Amino acid sequence: APSIRLLYEVVAKYGAFLTFHMEADSDSLGEMERLLASDRKGRILWNHCGVNSTADQVRPLLARHANLFCELSFRHPPALEDRMARRQPTRKIFDSRGPDADWLKLIEDFPDRFLIGTDVESPFGYGEAIRVVRNGLLPYLLPSTTRKVAYENAQRLFGRK
Repeated sequence: APSIRLLYEVVAKYGAFLTFHMEADSDSLGEMERLLASDRKGRILWNHCGVNSTADQVRPLLARHANLFCELSFRHPPALEDRMARRQPTRKIFDSRGPDADWLKLIEDFPDRFLIGTDVESPFGYGEAIRVVRNGLLPYLLPSTTRKVAYENAQRLFGRK
């Protein structure tokens, strides 16, 4: 949409970023790719890394667009309820037993582009979400990747030390 293109131009001019909530359907991915390619100084933080995307769908996007970042909330329990994960198994990137092998490889291949998130609906689920991240994802990553995904990438993207 023209309004999104204009907003993206402002983002690129000031070194900021847009966040997108969108699924990985082909039309939406094509539009996002055109936006990313229109100005490499603009950045997009893709919330939930697409909710329903697979590692195979995300890999070429990250390879083509260094200005795309993936946030991993709502792709792990407790925000991702078991019944939802059973209905749409591509939604789950990791759980308390560990990460999906394809996603683990993707994160290690692009360690500068992923950020953890929790996205829980109540304060009661926050502690459990943090436990799942600490036990189900971070120990499986290389130490340098762990630091990047846990906080360094967010510091860089948000301009914080």
